[in-house]
Amino acid sequence: MGKYEILPQGWLQLSAKHVGARDAQKGDELEDYIVCDAGFEKKFKFNGLNYNLNLFVNNVTGTNYQEISGYSMPKYVWGFMMGLEF
Repeated sequence: MGKYEILPQGWLQLSAKHVGARDAQKGDELEDYIVCDAGFEKKFKFNGLNYNLNLFVNNVTGTNYQEISGYSMPKYVWGFMMGLEF
């Protein structure tokens, strides 16, 4: 995973994972795959409280893969999280 500060307290995050071909319990072989993820994290203050905002997309390239034989993983997962420190 890599992080790069593109704004004050604002980070671009990139990561990649490679999993090689492997045998499944049912005797099949699962193919190898590479998954790339991207996100943005920003910390800021508002009304005296500290906030943390995260925006992300997993599987940016839309790779078709299975972590468990017979169960395809989602093509893309988009989301956001917001944290608050009191």
